[in-house]
Amino acid sequence: MKNYSPKSLNVKNIPLSWIKDKRPIPKIKYVKLYNNAKWLSLANFPFNYESSSILADAANNYGNKIIIRGCDLEITDFLEKQGFTRLHTGMEAVLELDKDYFKKKSLKELVKRGFKHGKVIELEYSRDNAEEIEQFKKCTTHYSEPRLKHLYVLNFIPCTKMFVFKSHSGEWLGAIQVSINSETKLQTELLLRRTHAPVGIMEALIYSIFITLCKTDYKEWSLGEVPFVFNEKKFNFLSKAYLINKIGQAFKFAYNYKGLYNFKNKFNPRWDDVYICGRPKIAYTYLFLLFAKSNLYKLIFYRSKKILENVFTFKIFSL
Repeated sequence: MKNYSPKSLNVKNIPLSWIKDKRPIPKIKYVKLYNNAKWLSLANFPFNYESSSILADAANNYGNKIIIRGCDLEITDFLEKQGFTRLHTGMEAVLELDKDYFKKKSLKELVKRGFKHGKVIELEYSRDNAEEIEQFKKCTTHYSEPRLKHLYVLNFIPCTKMFVFKSHSGEWLGAIQVSINSETKLQTELLLRRTHAPVGIMEALIYSIFITLCKTDYKEWSLGEVPFVFNEKKFNFLSKAYLINKIGQAFKFAYNYKGLYNFKNKFNPRWDDVYICGRPKIAYTYLFLLFAKSNLYKLIFYRSKKILENVFTFKIFSL
C-alpha cells in the first residue's frame, strides 16, 4: 500500500471530535462498516502531533477503505491528495475569539435573563465530577431518547473543559463540554440543558465560556456541526449532497437540525462547510451504515412511535 506524505499540504485542524490531550500515543476509534471499510469516528492525539501528520497516519494505517467525517475544506484538500473523495454534509458554526458576537440587543437580553438565575462555573476533571455530569444528563432534554453514537465525545474525560450553569440554589441548569482540536481551535462536544430550564441559560453559558476562552491563546471556538444545512444552489439535484439534504428534511421531526441551526445562528458565527471524506469513494452503502451505526435510525423510530402514540391518544379522547 502506498504511504502518504504529511507534507503534501499544510493542515491547521483535525476532524471534528478528534481531540488533543496528554496521552503519549495516539488512539483512533473506528467502526467497521462493510467489506473491510472503516469509519474513523473519534480519536485522541498527543499535543505535539501536527495535524498533517495525524491525517497522514490515518491514511497509512487503516487500509484502503476509510470514511472520516467532520472535515473542513483544508482537511478535504489534504485527503484528496491521499486518494479520498469528499461529500458535503453540513455546516460548522465557528466563533473567532478576537470578535464581539454579543452586540445584538436581543442576544444581550437573553444573556441578561440567563444570569438572573445563577452563574457559570468551570469543573476540573475528576471521577466525581464525571459522575455528576452523568447524573445531570438524567435531568436534561432528550435524555429518554436514543443517544447518537460515534459523532462526538459522550462523556466528561481528562483534558476537556466542562462549564456548568449553576442556579442560586445550587441546581445545575446547563452544561457545555469543550475539547482541544488544534493549537488554535477549541470545539464543543456535550451540550446539555436541564428540562424546563429558564430562558437564556444556554446563551448566558455560551457568553461566559466565550469570555473565558478569549483570555487564552486559542483563536477559534467551534459550536459544532449542523448536518443537512447548506446552500442548495451549489448542488446538482442528482448529487449525493442534495439527497442527504432532502433526507435530513424528511426526518426533521426526529432530528431537528433546523432548531439547532437557529440556536447557533443567533450568535452570528462564521459558517464553514463540513464534509465526509472517503477512500476510494463514498458509496451509498457506507452512508446507510453511518446512519445505522450512529443510532440515527433508532431516534427516528423512537420519535415516530411517540407521534403515533400521541395521535392514537388524541383520537381516543376525542371519541
